[in-house]
Amino acid sequence: MNQKYCSKCKLLLDITFFHKDKNQKSGYACDCKKCKKKYRDENKDKIKNKQKEYKIKNKEKYAEYSRKWRKRNPEKSKYVFEKWAKKYPEKVKNNNKNYAKKYPWKLTAKVNKRRGIKLNATPKWLSLEQLKEIELLYKESKHLTISTGTRHNVDHIIPLQGKNVCGLHVPWNLRIITENENLKKSNNLILEIV
Repeated sequence: MNQKYCSKCKLLLDITFFHKDKNQKSGYACDCKKCKKKYRDENKDKIKNKQKEYKIKNKEKYAEYSRKWRKRNPEKSKYVFEKWAKKYPEKVKNNNKNYAKKYPWKLTAKVNKRRGIKLNATPKWLSLEQLKEIELLYKESKHLTISTGTRHNVDHIIPLQGKNVCGLHVPWNLRIITENENLKKSNNLILEIV
């Protein structure tokens, strides 16, 4: 069975002229590629509106599908995002601002993780749970600052750039202290703590 009838143009065509469709009994679409393209070209707005409606009605399902697609296609995903970012720089800027306002501790954790990587202090063997634990420390620090009115920082017990010893950016080397305590400690190793 190397040929199939197109339901639109009613021609008997080679199977290569049809898209694969697992929902069809034959395993191929009912319309040939040429008819599909013609339909899409003639109904661009209608198709776009249907897609928008579907995205709105199935927000969670669509978001999950998008997440999985990005995970499976990291290079394509990066390319698509960069293309979108060039086209809509203001949207990117606003999204970044909104994200920073909504999740300031994530931003702080990210900046400090990057700093740790630059100093070779964030080990590659950290698990996702441990990275999440670090992020939660920054969240708790922000929460304490808001609830007490006193600024709190996440401190490295053994400093990342100490004079005699250098610590790691890992959960067990972090603690939450007030900003004043952190400034007093500076880049020194306090032996009573260790």
